[in-house]
Amino acid sequence: MLDKVRGMDKAWVKGRLDDIFLAPDKETGFARLQQLVADLADRYPGLADFLSEWIPSGEAEGEDTLSCLNFPPQHRRRIRTTNGLERWLAGLAVDGLARWLRPEGYVRG
Repeated sequence: MLDKVRGMDKAWVKGRLDDIFLAPDKETGFARLQQLVADLADRYPGLADFLSEWIPSGEAEGEDTLSCLNFPPQHRRRIRTTNGLERWLAGLAVDGLARWLRPEGYVRG
């Protein structure tokens, strides 16, 4: 998503997104999201349209977007981030590379 904004605006957009996911409750998070969409509408209309799809417009649409805010604050970070999964996948990639770099080479068995 940050690839859709200019370099000078990346930190601002990232900060606003962080602020949304750090909201104390879901209603506040959606209110912050609506404000971000309004702020981006003139400068980045494509990104504003993309983000507006996250906002629920009635039924169950958009409800999963900020579902991490349904949980107690102490659990939200683990729920909303993929850092653990990324670290695990990176470990698999390094482990696989290490097998290929062994002096005896990779032995298929």
